[in-house]
Amino acid sequence: MNYRRCIAAGVLALVLVALVADPASAAIPKCEAVRSTITKDPAVVAFKACAGKKPISVECCRNLIPLAQYYDCLNDPGYQKEVGDFLKGTTTLAEVQKACLG
Repeated sequence: MNYRRCIAAGVLALVLVALVADPASAAIPKCEAVRSTITKDPAVVAFKACAGKKPISVECCRNLIPLAQYYDCLNDPGYQKEVGDFLKGTTTLAEVQKACLG
């Protein structure tokens, strides 16, 4: 994975996992394992705090690097929706992908 993809993976994964998903999307154990704690993760908190400033900076995207391991969680449409819901009012999933993945 290239650097930008890692950043985006982290951003999206952190947000998606942060929200409570419906039982049908519980197929990815690593995603489920952090679901209840991810929103308190310092990297998630830092990202959401800086993502409201446009354009989203590279420095802001770097907050997502520790979360790159959860990139696969975004293969689930339910998680994608959760990420979008979590980011609502701050940014959009598409904007995060554009800024952090390039």
